[in-house]
Amino acid sequence: AFTMIELLVVVAIIAILVGIVIGVAGYASRKSSSGKALAELELLKTALEEYRMAKGTYFTSTVTSNTGAAYTSFVTSLSNLVEGLKFVDPWGRNYQYQPTVNTGSPGQVFSYRLWSQGASTATTVDDVDSASGNY
Repeated sequence: AFTMIELLVVVAIIAILVGIVIGVAGYASRKSSSGKALAELELLKTALEEYRMAKGTYFTSTVTSNTGAAYTSFVTSLSNLVEGLKFVDPWGRNYQYQPTVNTGSPGQVFSYRLWSQGASTATTVDDVDSASGNY
């Protein structure tokens, strides 16, 4: 038979192991979501390249919300170019798009920033950025 102390030691060891497994699983889940966001950003970049080839410039309006004419035009334009394109990140928020308009040639966009705010909108630490691939 086991003594009470032996049973408490076994329960404590099991609790420690469960805590470690839960921590590792949570870390893997966060990395998985970030990886998925990065893959979706790559698809969006492909769609933006297709758009640039067709129009001669990147999309010219900033898109930071899922409402308004800019968002509707962005979604419609890019969806027609790449099938199955998603505009919502793994955390349920829209991807962000910020064009850099060339001042020497008004209306011409030669670069852009495309990113997700990550799991927390309060900080930039967990943002997933298409330009750097950081997450």
